[in-house]
Amino acid sequence: MATKPVQSAPPPLPLMSVKLPQQGRSRASFERMLEAAEALLVERVSDDFTLNDVSKVGRVSIGSIYNRFTNKDELIHAVCARVMERLEIEQAKIIMRARSRSKSTAELILAIVAELGEFMRAQAPVMRPLMLRARMMILACSISNRSITRAHTAWISSSLLVKRL
Repeated sequence: MATKPVQSAPPPLPLMSVKLPQQGRSRASFERMLEAAEALLVERVSDDFTLNDVSKVGRVSIGSIYNRFTNKDELIHAVCARVMERLEIEQAKIIMRARSRSKSTAELILAIVAELGEFMRAQAPVMRPLMLRARMMILACSISNRSITRAHTAWISSSLLVKRL
């Protein structure tokens, strides 16, 4: 089976307005922040932790965290971007390995599905809290949008009543 070159993984997701470190010690501290937040997400299977918890687990000052992130949501977004980047890179590697050892399309599909399944199973501890958080954000936005729509409808109705008077 002819193989096509696999493109490298896409560029990393933007980390919102995170100030990326330039110096070695700062980069190490930044890495500890992200690793600590990811570890807490996995340990608690939720985002039920504080930036003080991240500070303690990551052995970084709370001031360092606030110097890089405006709040916990921004930190979790950075962790999510990092996890997604890791997934994309590994998925590209899985596809390349499967292509190199598969002689037919059927073998290719079986190889990708098997290895990707194992990889995703290994990622479940970090993916679960991120997915739960995403689900809650979608639900919150949905509730917020309904509330805004009701408020907007009430405002329009009251404006029309005022114009009638």
